[in-house]
Amino acid sequence: MNELRYYLDEENQVLLAYNKGTDFFAQYFSKNGNWKMSKISFIEFKHSFNYKLINEEEASKISNGVLPNALFEQYVGITESNRNAQEK
Repeated sequence: MNELRYYLDEENQVLLAYNKGTDFFAQYFSKNGNWKMSKISFIEFKHSFNYKLINEEEASKISNGVLPNALFEQYVGITESNRNAQEK
């Protein structure tokens, strides 16, 4: 469930990470070397861009060793907190 999959849009030089179980979707910004939540949905990305699935090692090379693990954990924590609040 917590596995991140990495996608590369070679034409636009965009690296993205996605987790299907949580709908986490983030983009790497090489200019400042960090990851941010994507402003588009994964479905929109799939239908609008040419991309290829790459492994974590390739993503790590492209992002100079910076992977979105902390951002992902933060996202999961927020969504779980929201879910728990709704159940009360």
